[in-house]
Amino acid sequence: MQETAGAIVVRRTPVPLMRQLRDQGRSDAELEQVAAAVALARDLFGSRIDFDGGPALNHFIGAGSVTAALGLPTELVAFAIVHNAYRGGDFADGRRSGADETRRAVVRDAVGETVELLVHERYADETDRLDGPLPDPDSREGRIQLTDLCELYEKYENGRIHAANPDRADRRAVEANGDAIVARARHLGGDDFADALAESFDRPPDIPVGAASGTTYGWQQIPSQTIVRPTIRARRAGARVTRPLREAVWWSRRQGRRVRRLVRRLRH
Repeated sequence: MQETAGAIVVRRTPVPLMRQLRDQGRSDAELEQVAAAVALARDLFGSRIDFDGGPALNHFIGAGSVTAALGLPTELVAFAIVHNAYRGGDFADGRRSGADETRRAVVRDAVGETVELLVHERYADETDRLDGPLPDPDSREGRIQLTDLCELYEKYENGRIHAANPDRADRRAVEANGDAIVARARHLGGDDFADALAESFDRPPDIPVGAASGTTYGWQQIPSQTIVRPTIRARRAGARVTRPLREAVWWSRRQGRRVRRLVRRLRH
């Protein structure tokens, strides 16, 4: 299932990502979980423009693609896609960040409890996970850290990180501790991935450094997350309320088709 890091092709849109997962032999249920994560990320980050001027959604899908390329479990692929939900996601509640029960329920309903717990843990942990003791590569912490490294690789892989403000935390971390980060990648993800990450760190910028002024999202499309969007909230609430009715209608139609087929057979 694992690709060689030198041949990693980062898929930053949904259809190529799904084809990547299918080519790896992942099951329909696994593809559905990733599709749900992509749909949630589209809701939360669809109005975001990333620091390089492109859609922020592309970064999250790309992080999932790198995670999948290293053969990590599908739950971690989904986690990579929605990892920043509680810090930068637009839940249409007028707040910039937070992880109250309402927000957690939205994420949990979309991607499942296991993935939501990973997202919440990442939000609640203020420490730099890539600056502590080296965990066992097969441990839960080891795989979470490897997912973080995949996300970092996505930013550096095509050099777009150089369009960002030099004061970004990730750029400062790489400039200060790049060798240690690569050593951690070698321990957790193997030599090929570590070499690819090191190469991406060392690649000279081919665009003006700091071409985008933001340290996170360069700018936002209207409507922004600071505006409560009643239509979206009403749609989500309505979907939850009407779901039992829609399921009942679907079931009755299905039974009706069975009855009609039975009647036709009896007539013949």
